[in-house]
Amino acid sequence: VIHLLRSTLSTPQFYWACGPWSFFIAENAILSENRSTLISALGDDGYHACYGTISTAAMGSIIYGYTRKVRDMKPMRWLASSPAPLAMKGASFALTSLGLVMISQVGPKLQIPFAREQESSQTEELHQQQELESNNESTMRAQSEALMTENPIPKRQWKVVCPFDFTDSKTESSLLEPRGLDRISRHPGLWSMSFLGLGQACISPSLPAALFFSMPTF
Repeated sequence: VIHLLRSTLSTPQFYWACGPWSFFIAENAILSENRSTLISALGDDGYHACYGTISTAAMGSIIYGYTRKVRDMKPMRWLASSPAPLAMKGASFALTSLGLVMISQVGPKLQIPFAREQESSQTEELHQQQELESNNESTMRAQSEALMTENPIPKRQWKVVCPFDFTDSKTESSLLEPRGLDRISRHPGLWSMSFLGLGQACISPSLPAALFFSMPTF
């Protein structure tokens, strides 16, 4: 095993197995931790465009690395034509089952990756106040004209948003009191992906591929 690890660490397959994942983890950590600073410098739209571009590049390198540089590459832990050892199959089943159970609890809602900016809260409150206090048609017309003059409705613009709505299940009560898997970890989605990767790593005969699938754990 030690010999296999040493031989793998010195090959291009190792760099393609670990490098793209390391880039993905690093860019998410850097862009997330410095979110306020980057938004101040780039603006909200600029930040999301930068985040989306870099994340897309990272995911592209992960897919390219696995399909062209890592999959079925030597050294092998056992012959590719041979079945995985029984112990590895058992570990894979346990880890994959745990990952599937977790991901079934935390799966985000899909949404269109583009959205229009909402009206400002001040404008919405003025509209509500107008509807409640105005009973006369002429008064409503006068107030409407004054409202449009003093507080014009901001122009709605398209903005890029994440295609996964991770806040869909977060209500006010759940924000005050963690529910479900949030009581165990702040990042249950990441842990579910980690367990799924480890499950696949157990039955991968290729050692570079096993390292690739283990990377989300780190």
